[in-house]
Amino acid sequence: MKRTFVELFRAAMNDVDARPYPYQERLAAEGLPELLRVPTGAGKTAAGVLPWLCRRLEHPEAAVRASEARWLVLVLPLRSLVEQTAAVVWEWIANPGLRGVP
Repeated sequence: MKRTFVELFRAAMNDVDARPYPYQERLAAEGLPELLRVPTGAGKTAAGVLPWLCRRLEHPEAAVRASEARWLVLVLPLRSLVEQTAAVVWEWIANPGLRGVP
């Protein structure tokens, strides 16, 4: 059985009480937009990565999983942001609930 976005989010955060922002849940349900404007500290990294991951691997409809892009590319303006973002995503994937995610 596939996990819901909230379950995947909690696994990534390694926190059973973690709750995504409503806009992040919407992205998991509807897919990523071409442009997403979100203020600092409002979970942009999680909003870009986790809804995509959920739709790609956990969505209950096979057609949605198949239609989601195989690769997610983040373009960031500074090397320091690239390194920070990569570290955060690797940490999420290393958490017990997501360990082994391709």
